[in-house]
This record gives sequence, structure tokens and C-alpha cells, in this order.
Amino acid sequence: MSQTANADGSLAPQSSRLDPAKFRDGDDFGNELDGLMDTMRATPPTDPAQPVLMAGDPEYAEYERRSKDGIPVTDTLLEEVREVCKASGAKFILQD
Repeated sequence: MSQTANADGSLAPQSSRLDPAKFRDGDDFGNELDGLMDTMRATPPTDPAQPVLMAGDPEYAEYERRSKDGIPVTDTLLEEVREVCKASGAKFILQD
């Protein structure tokens, strides 16, 4: 992403997209990118308690955790949903 100055001197963000398949076989690009990401993740971290992560890694880990353990809901929200169900006659199907 680059920035271009507007007439008033303020910066306007600019971005562009390139289709890798226009330059090389699409599978080659994906495989090379996967390899690069694996290499980056295998890099020894400066702090052993914090492994090297790639963009999206924390979100994927959270998705896996929530798929297994469920999505946390505050007691307040749970009660609000219960009241909406009661008022609308819908069955409350969430677990406490």
C-alpha cells in the first residue's frame, strides 16, 4: 500500500492487487507462499514464550478454541437473550 498526496497536502491511501496467476502458475505461488509461512513460523523466537506468528494465526487458533469450547457470552448478554426469547415466544436454546 502506498500513499499519494491530495491537493491539500493530506495523504490518500492507495492500494493495488495483482493476480499471481498472470505471472506464474497459481499453484506454484500458493505452494511457495505456504513454504515461506512455514519457514517464518519455524524461526526461533526472541522470546520463547511468544512464538513467531503469521497474520491470521491468532484468529485461526481462536476459531479452533471456540469451535471446541463455544463462544464466551457474558451473564448480562445471556439474560438479555433469555428475555428476548421470553418476550417473543421463542425457545431459549443457549446453555447457562
